[in-house]
Amino acid sequence: MEGKQIIGIDFDDTIVNYVERWIEVFNRETGKKASFNDVKAWRLFKLFSDVIDEKKMNEFFAKTWKEEYENIRLVDPLLPKVFADLYNDFSLYVITASFASDMQIEGLLKRNNVKYDKIVHVRSHEDKLSDKIRIYVDDNPVTAKEFSEEGKYIVLFDRPWNRDVKENGRIKRAATWTEAARKIKEFASY
Repeated sequence: MEGKQIIGIDFDDTIVNYVERWIEVFNRETGKKASFNDVKAWRLFKLFSDVIDEKKMNEFFAKTWKEEYENIRLVDPLLPKVFADLYNDFSLYVITASFASDMQIEGLLKRNNVKYDKIVHVRSHEDKLSDKIRIYVDDNPVTAKEFSEEGKYIVLFDRPWNRDVKENGRIKRAATWTEAARKIKEFASY
């Protein structure tokens, strides 16, 4: 592991399709009929503020992990193969502010045969920033913008809530993990 470049990888909606399951809980609890593609803002409580406040939103986040854990799937069926290939050349750190516990994260990664080096649980997206990491893979538009301004490279996993973020020399979009791996390797060569 020593000498390998560290890649910081978000968990929710970068490794697993969390928001799809969250929408199910949200619709069930509120009677709404929202879909994944309706989620056009990263801060969900602002998007659905007409029916829910931030405290209740956070309760839904926790409830989703409790009730929907077995139904949460990988964002890409090829992710285990891509991670296995990346694992040969990079240290893969899952860095997340997820409401999931470390045990749930480990369980999902293990049940899907996803190779990684370390799980780092942080309080907020700002806490992901590290001098040891040059390349991040995330779906958060705020992380992409702020970290790129700090000189980091971002592979932005394409989601409805980050479509307003434009690619530049430090931010590249990816719709699949095969595409993300190509961009990680490209950034690593800089």
